[in-house]
Amino acid sequence: DFLKQAAPLQESLKGEAAPDTLATYMNLSGAYQAKGIYTDAIQYAKKVLDIQQRTFGTEDSEIADYYINIGNLYNDIGQYDLALEYLQKALDIKKKLFGNDSEAAMEAYNNVALSYFYKGEYQNAIQYFEEAYRITEDMYGATSIKAALLCSNLSAVYLDLGYYEESMKYSKKAVDIYE
Repeated sequence: DFLKQAAPLQESLKGEAAPDTLATYMNLSGAYQAKGIYTDAIQYAKKVLDIQQRTFGTEDSEIADYYINIGNLYNDIGQYDLALEYLQKALDIKKKLFGNDSEAAMEAYNNVALSYFYKGEYQNAIQYFEEAYRITEDMYGATSIKAALLCSNLSAVYLDLGYYEESMKYSKKAVDIYE
């Protein structure tokens, strides 16, 4: 409740785009998320996104990070179509700013893939996980921890599809890397 009372006061004293004000709103979003009150968490995250867009424009790396945050909140409550809308926007921005073969894009591909996985759209999940894996392999090699994580993700998708051989192949790759 203190944060909820502090936010408007901070906004009136320092302005809505002040770093302290934005941090307070993000802390409110995080607190509501931790309490499982996702409508309020999303409301405050969207408030920060709106302020940041008016301040920095729509093609900023931080804007993409806010899209990811909101997308993950929607994933948490099973609203996968909304999650994908925000996560795809983040991916588009990351690709535009850093290139398709960047770590930023790889992480965004992984986020989109996870949302498709949660939604049960396994072929789409595979497509995005494989692109994230390809980027990771090119950047860090096939034996990096990030590659192991993506192998684990691919293994889970193939397991859910009932493609046990393919699932075991990716599980083995992940285990080999972790060892």
